[in-house]
Order: sequence, then structure tokens, then C-alpha cells
Amino acid sequence: MKGEMRIVRPYNHPQAGDERVEWDTDVQETVDTAQAQFAQLLLNGHVGFVTTGTPRKLEEFDPEAGRIVMTPPLSGG
Repeated sequence: MKGEMRIVRPYNHPQAGDERVEWDTDVQETVDTAQAQFAQLLLNGHVGFVTTGTPRKLEEFDPEAGRIVMTPPLSGG
């Protein structure tokens, strides 16, 4: 099964647009890379959501999720 993670960049990020990370459950290296990036994003305050099927918040990486969207931490006043 193939999946993708969209990483929403904050408005003040030096690179425009979102980043996309893909994995294939048949290729463990791609799963490990996506999982490590997911974990780092959580540490940085991002929140992960599954957007396929019934949307739900993710607390840990799920390679069977299909599509994950990682949103940056909210800031403001």
C-alpha cells in the first residue's frame, strides 16, 4: 500500500508550498523515513490528521492511513 504525508508549512516559511512525503508499505525504508519525519514534526508541535475514510487525529504514525496531513502549530494572539 502506498501513502503520502502532506506537511503544511507555516506562512512565514522560506520555501513556498507544502512538502509531500510518500511511502510504500512494501518498502520498509520509505516507511521508516516517513515515520521518523512524522515523529520529528510532532516534537516540533505539528498535529497529524488522517484525511482518508473517517478523518481522525493521529498520535503516532500509521503507514496504513493512506493520506496524512501535518499542520503546523497555531500561533497568534
